[in-house]
Amino acid sequence: MSDGSGWAVSAAWKLNDTYFPFVRFGSSDGGGGVAAEDAFSAGVEIARPRGETWTIGAGWAKPSEDTFGPGLDDETVIETSYKFQIAKNLSLLADGQVIFNPANNPNKSSIWVVGVRAILTL
Repeated sequence: MSDGSGWAVSAAWKLNDTYFPFVRFGSSDGGGGVAAEDAFSAGVEIARPRGETWTIGAGWAKPSEDTFGPGLDDETVIETSYKFQIAKNLSLLADGQVIFNPANNPNKSSIWVVGVRAILTL
């Protein structure tokens, strides 16, 4: 694996008690096994009752030629998640993504990724 370098910028701000928008951008030389040479994402987290949150976002990435090889289309993603507060110290996060031009699966025009994770706060 080759060495690599890059940088990233992330900004988020709480507009009020409900909306928390964010933006992220990163760039690299494509080395070091990174997935993308350039990437941008933006979205908003929306506070819901009982400590629940809904997040929706979109992103774009230029796949690393060092990692995936040349000639791949840029990858885009739309993602949404919802965090359910189960107990004071336990929540579940359901997540869904649709990825267009997935670098890890170049024979597909799009794929779906869904998941659920538990978050335990000690």
